[in-house]
Amino acid sequence: MLSSAALTEVVTIKKLLKWTINDFNKLDASNMKHDIEKVSRRHSRSIYIVQSPTLTAFDPYNGTQYTATFKLTFYGIHGNFSVGSDVLPWHGPDSYHCYFNINDDSADMPCKETPWNNQIKKLTIFLDVKGNRSFYVSPFKKANPNNLGNRLKEILEDDSDYKFTIKCGENSFATFKPFLAANSFFFRDMFKSTTQNLTMVEITDFKSEVVQKMVEFCECHNIKDVNGFEDELFKISHKLQIPDLMEFAVEKMSQNANTSNILAFIQIAIDYKLKDFEEWCMQFAFRTKVNVK
Repeated sequence: MLSSAALTEVVTIKKLLKWTINDFNKLDASNMKHDIEKVSRRHSRSIYIVQSPTLTAFDPYNGTQYTATFKLTFYGIHGNFSVGSDVLPWHGPDSYHCYFNINDDSADMPCKETPWNNQIKKLTIFLDVKGNRSFYVSPFKKANPNNLGNRLKEILEDDSDYKFTIKCGENSFATFKPFLAANSFFFRDMFKSTTQNLTMVEITDFKSEVVQKMVEFCECHNIKDVNGFEDELFKISHKLQIPDLMEFAVEKMSQNANTSNILAFIQIAIDYKLKDFEEWCMQFAFRTKVNVK
C-alpha cells in the first residue's frame, strides 16, 4: 500500500478572535475602571480601562484552544487610547498580531496609541494567530489494469489445487490459496497444518459483504468501495490475522469518520488497544463537539 507524504506549512489564521465595542463614543467614567499608572519613580497618571470578557476560539487545523482578553487603556477619560491583548497559550510575540477596525471601515489599524474621536461609534479588535497546518500529499500512482494480481489469477485459474471457496451463509466466494496465504497468517497456518487438499471453509460470524471485501483485498490489496464496513473489516482482519487489511481498515475509518460513527470507532480503538487511533478519534470527537463519556 502506498503511503502519503506528510507536509507542514506555516499559516496565519486571520481574525481567529475578535471583540466589538458598540457605542464606543459613549464610553465614560461610569463604564470604565479607574487605575493609577506609574510613569516614573515620582510621577504617576490616571488611566481608565475597558476590558473584554475572556474569549475562546479553536485552531481549525489542529484543535488548539486559544483564550484571550483585550484591554483598552485610556489616558484620561477621553484621552488617547491604546489596545492590548493577553493570549494563552503564549507562543511568543511573532505568533500573534493584534489590530482594530473603526466603524467597519476597510482599513485595519495597528494597536498603537490612538487619539480619541467622538465619531468612533464602533470599534472591533481582532487577533490573528500563526500556527502550523499539516496535510498529506498522495503519491503518484500509475494506472495499471493488468496488475500482478490479475496476472497471477490467470496463471492459477487452470490449476484445481490452488482453487479455494469461502462460504458465508447462502453466498460462496471463489478465490485462490496463494492470495489467502500471502495475506493471512490464519489461512497460511491452515494450509500448512494438513496434507489434505482443502477446498472450502465457512465463515459464519461476519456478513457476506464483509467476507467478499476481505477476499477482494487479499486478491487486489485494495477495496474499491468500503461502503461503511470499515469497522467490520478491521474485526475480520484481526480475527484472520491480515495485518495489511487491519492497517487499511484503520486508514479508512479515519478518512470516513463523522459525528455518527466516531463513538463506534473509539470503542474499536479501546477494545483492540489501538492507542494512536484512540487518541486521533478523541481529538476528532473534541473538534466536532461529540460528547464522549
